[in-house]
Amino acid sequence: HAPSPEKTDSDSMNWFKDNPALAILAAIALLGTGATSYVAMQGSTRYEQAVSDFNSQATTIRRLQAMQPYPDPANLQKVEESVKAYEDAVQGFQAELNKSEEPLVEITPQTFQDNLRQAVDEIQKRALEKKVALPEKFFFGFEDFQTQLPPLDQTKKLNREFVVIRKLVESIIPLGITSIDTLTRHDAAGSKTKLADPKAPPGKAIPFDSFTLGIKAPQNSFVAAFDKIPESEAFLVVRSMTIENSNPTPPSKAQTDLPASSSVDLLPDLKAGESEKLPMVFGNELVKAEILFEIPDFPEQPNPPADQPAAVK
Repeated sequence: HAPSPEKTDSDSMNWFKDNPALAILAAIALLGTGATSYVAMQGSTRYEQAVSDFNSQATTIRRLQAMQPYPDPANLQKVEESVKAYEDAVQGFQAELNKSEEPLVEITPQTFQDNLRQAVDEIQKRALEKKVALPEKFFFGFEDFQTQLPPLDQTKKLNREFVVIRKLVESIIPLGITSIDTLTRHDAAGSKTKLADPKAPPGKAIPFDSFTLGIKAPQNSFVAAFDKIPESEAFLVVRSMTIENSNPTPPSKAQTDLPASSSVDLLPDLKAGESEKLPMVFGNELVKAEILFEIPDFPEQPNPPADQPAAVK
C-alpha cells in the first residue's frame, strides 16, 4: 500500500467538526488547567507575603522584648505626682476618720472604775427625774467591773467604749423615752455579728466594739432618740434594728366611750368659721426598739519620712 499522505490543518479542523463533543471536552480541560494554574500562582504569592509579614513581626517582637525601656522624665514625674496625690488623699481621709472617733486617753484601772460608778449614780438620778426606768443593776454594760478592776492593757480601750455609750444614754434620757430595757456589750469586738462580704477585696478588717441598746418609748420620742445617733461625737454604725409595738392588739370598739348618738350624727351643724374635732381612736401601745451599734476603731497610719520618695508600683 502507498503511505498515507500527512494530515494538514484542514484535516484537524475536519476532525473537530466530525467530533464536536470531544472538542468541547478538550476546550474545557484547557480552560480548567489555565484557571488552576492562576489560582495556584495567587495562593503561592499570598503565602509568601504572609510568611514575610510573620517573619517581620516576629523580628520586631524579639527586638522589643530585648530592649531595656527607660521612662520618659516628664511622664515619670506625672506618675510620681499622681501617686503622691493619692497618698495624700488617703492620709487625709484617714485623719478625718481618726477625728470622728473618741480619742484614747491615758487612764488607770482605778480611775476608770471610779468614773464608771460616778456615771451610774448620775444617770440614775437623771432617769428618776425624767421618769425613765432603767434595768436592775444598770452599769452601762460593764457589770464585770463593778467589783474588779479591768486589765491594765485594756483600760484605755474600755474607757473609750464607756465614754461613747455614756454620751449616747445621757442624750436620749431627756427625750421622753419610757425605759431602757437592755444595754449589753458584746465580746470579741462583735465578730459574731459582722458578716464578711465574699465579694470584698482582701485586706485588713477594721476592728470594732459593739453593744445592743433596747428602749421603750412613744413613737415621737423614739424618733427623737434615733435622730440623736448622727449627732453623737463618736462614729457609730447601726448594724441592725428591730422595732415592734408593745401592744400589737388594737383597741376594741367598746373602749371608744363614744355616746350612742355619735354613731348617727358625728358631724353636728356648724356655724360659719367653726370647726369640730372628729372622735379619734388611738391605742396606748409604745414602740419597743432594739438597736445593735458598732464603734469602729480606725487605726492611725504613720506618715512616711519626708526624705523617703513615694514608691511607684
